[in-house]
Amino acid sequence: MKKLLYVTLSLIGFAILSFQSQEPTKFYYAFKEKVYLTEIENKISVRFIKQREKETINSSLRRIDTNAKVEWPDGRTVIVTTSSKSSRDRIMDDLKENEDIVSYTPIYKINSGLEMALTDEIPIAS
Repeated sequence: MKKLLYVTLSLIGFAILSFQSQEPTKFYYAFKEKVYLTEIENKISVRFIKQREKETINSSLRRIDTNAKVEWPDGRTVIVTTSSKSSRDRIMDDLKENEDIVSYTPIYKINSGLEMALTDEIPIAS
């Protein structure tokens, strides 16, 4: 009887542990080293199809989050730092409606502190 109880409790425990949700860890390989990525919860990268008027974009982003910081690495890309994850999520929801956007993605960082935006574009220098 004790053996049956032990086996039953073990199976129940195993079932509970196996159904817990585990968030997948993002990573990439660099020279045979696995580099883990951590999402920065209040930062996104937005890439436009063509160059945009910076002030128009800046003001539309600041309508959602008045404290948003905007950086333009080039004429088609903007890095937005919001005051919170919820502000970032609202901006991302708003961007879904914009047809002039190629992509918008969260910014990630690695253990050394380096930040990077991931995209499916492959830049080719001419």
